[in-house]
Amino acid sequence: MTRQNIYFPPCGFGFWYLLGILNTEAFNEYNIYGSSAGSLICLVSILNKKDRDLKTIIDICSSIQEKISINGIFSELNLYNYSSKFCDSIIEIIKQKQNPHIIDAKLDRIYIEVSEIYFAYGFIPYIKSDFIKPKNLNELKNLIICSCYFPILSYYKSLFFYKLNNRYYIDGIFGKLFNKSKVSNIYKINCSRYISIFPCNKIKVINLYNKGLFHKKNLNSNSFFNIFYIIYYNLLDLFNLLLNIIYYRNFI
Repeated sequence: MTRQNIYFPPCGFGFWYLLGILNTEAFNEYNIYGSSAGSLICLVSILNKKDRDLKTIIDICSSIQEKISINGIFSELNLYNYSSKFCDSIIEIIKQKQNPHIIDAKLDRIYIEVSEIYFAYGFIPYIKSDFIKPKNLNELKNLIICSCYFPILSYYKSLFFYKLNNRYYIDGIFGKLFNKSKVSNIYKINCSRYISIFPCNKIKVINLYNKGLFHKKNLNSNSFFNIFYIIYYNLLDLFNLLLNIIYYRNFI
């Protein structure tokens, strides 16, 4: 039987919206493609369904946030810290609760979109997007970090790219912007209204998750209003993030 294909796109901390969609549908027979936040959904999809309910994932993220906050505001604003520690936490659960054969079977249907930086004539940079199937959980983690590495907002040895195997990568959203998908017959989730590059508080997390639970396919979207939503909600999230860091520290 031919598997169906689904694509979880980049949307930053709109991840919670995508998680709601993942937990609504049964994707056991799907090839799951993901970019940036969508690549994190690919990882979460390997978990048993009872291990990826909203409370469990919130608790994991809250624990990560507490650990990151110990090192100060610059650590809290570094997106690399979130993606790396989140991968470690999820992979630990996967290894504890699933046997290697099941893990391999689930990895076989996962594809991570990465945006690689190339140089024409040795000095003119351009971006090329590609989907890579991870061979194991460690490679999956590395691909996710590549796909989630947003320049300036992420830092691991460089503010501008993540280096892996002498190749240079940035967040998957850039590949999405400059390259057309090479995969045919794929359902692409529209989450433009929920894109956020800043962590959000628990109230918004629950709201995004519930909206994901009621996601409807093939909704028409207006690009002008999508841009408006992205700008408006990211400014609002930035304000709330700074407020939470100063007074409450309850974002995830």
